[in-house]
Amino acid sequence: MAKTEYAIEVKDLRKTYGKVEALKGVNLRVERGTLLALLGPNGAGKTTTIRMLSTLLRPDSGTALSLTLLLVFAFSLSWIWTMLGLVMRTPNSVMLMSSMVLFFLTFGSNIFVNPQTMPSWLQAFVNVNPIIHAVTAGQVGWVLLACAALIAVFAPLTMVLYRNKNAR
Repeated sequence: MAKTEYAIEVKDLRKTYGKVEALKGVNLRVERGTLLALLGPNGAGKTTTIRMLSTLLRPDSGTALSLTLLLVFAFSLSWIWTMLGLVMRTPNSVMLMSSMVLFFLTFGSNIFVNPQTMPSWLQAFVNVNPIIHAVTAGQVGWVLLACAALIAVFAPLTMVLYRNKNAR
């Protein structure tokens, strides 16, 4: 039996505001390609849960492995765009370059469609696409290693380019 990979995995998420317990041990697993709707009455903790998943709010306890990993990956990619911004002449050039790269990384991944429905040549690309690893909660180590490598390479290069550009 194949291991299920989750796009969102939340374990025992808790949040209190003073004496009010907004979240009382939320557990949630959302498989890749699943549409999720959070429904409930006012004060049920829907907004608090979404804020925690998007790292806008820190939980008191528990783990939420989802968009946090994607945000870390996006931060490491931002060093590449910052470096390109220092090298290219106009902001529009940077925007065009980043859009071209991110378009293929995003739409050539498992985010919007099941890879088994794709042609075999596209499945081969999807299997090596870094976005597929960033949105899959089961591959945290790979994503963190990729993030560390991107930051280790592009952060110093960006700083050198910035220093040289300002020295002129």
